[in-house]
Amino acid sequence: MKTGEKIRKARETWGLSQHALAVEAEMGQSQLSNYENCLIIPTRKVLERIADALGVSPESLEGEDIERRA
Repeated sequence: MKTGEKIRKARETWGLSQHALAVEAEMGQSQLSNYENCLIIPTRKVLERIADALGVSPESLEGEDIERRA
């Protein structure tokens, strides 16, 4: 599962809207949407802010974002 998918799943598990999480993580809702839709990969610093807002470890949100080629 990719990082963005893990962020979305955690947000939905806690019953938060994108807007609420974005406010808590001090970013725009469109930026959070881009992360959740895997359009961009958050930097470590941003991932830490999101994790803090969700009350989880940054490591729990890290995922496989690089497609492996055979």
